Amino acid sequence: MKKVLMAFVILSATVATPAQQVLSDSISDSMPDAPQAVGVTAENSARDTLLDRAALDMIHKDYASAAEIYRRLLRDTPNDSIIWNRLGIAYHQQSLLGDALKCYERATKVDKKNGDGWNNVGTVYFQEKKYAKAIRAYKKAIALDSSRATFYANIGIAYLNSKKVPEAQDSFRAAVRLDPDVFTQNASFGTVLQDRTVQNRGVFFFMMAKSYAVNGNAERCVYYLRKSRDEGYADFSKASTDPMFSGVLNNPSVRELLGLPALPSPPMTPSKGI
Repeated sequence: MKKVLMAFVILSATVATPAQQVLSDSISDSMPDAPQAVGVTAENSARDTLLDRAALDMIHKDYASAAEIYRRLLRDTPNDSIIWNRLGIAYHQQSLLGDALKCYERATKVDKKNGDGWNNVGTVYFQEKKYAKAIRAYKKAIALDSSRATFYANIGIAYLNSKKVPEAQDSFRAAVRLDPDVFTQNASFGTVLQDRTVQNRGVFFFMMAKSYAVNGNAERCVYYLRKSRDEGYADFSKASTDPMFSGVLNNPSVRELLGLPALPSPPMTPSKGI
């Protein structure tokens, strides 16, 4: 249940927006892992039941129903930043960007340390192609929590669409270093940023290859190099001389893809006689 809901959205967890930037929500679980302690009030129990229902509605993509539950909860706890963020996510999934933005902003006002709220503010501006505003929001999210790969991945896409290539590359490298699976369906913080989020996919794939090469991940490097080549990226062959690829150039798959000659096999070491 946690993986399905967890936060890029991060609901306790994560869900991708229509544009496939990753939303985020608090990783405090909305569904109790253990039996409740003796003395838990009926009011708390009822609240947990509503949170469970909203979580299931989100899983089943009944976002309107989830939003209704979150609005009901906020009538009793109007300063709950996590619920404001989740209500924003429910609106966001219905493409109600204006309502979503108001909720995310409210979440950041109620809790000044709500990095998820700022990340989600950024996703709204990104979808509206207001990249400068999106970048400012993502920077605030990163300042509050620099351990979140999804924040770096989101800001990297915004930088790339703003044609700020060096900043994008640095962001992608940081994202991959924090979570090598951040751009895959198995990302620890939720759904991936999909290719169509990017204006120039060939450049994006090449930058991904470079990010994985720097981290010594030859398998992922080959995967993204191939996608870059297939997109017709003009500078694809420069990987063979780019210092950032030096750590993977001895890999046979990388060399074959780049048209480099195979390295000679190491000489056999003669066995010592008894």
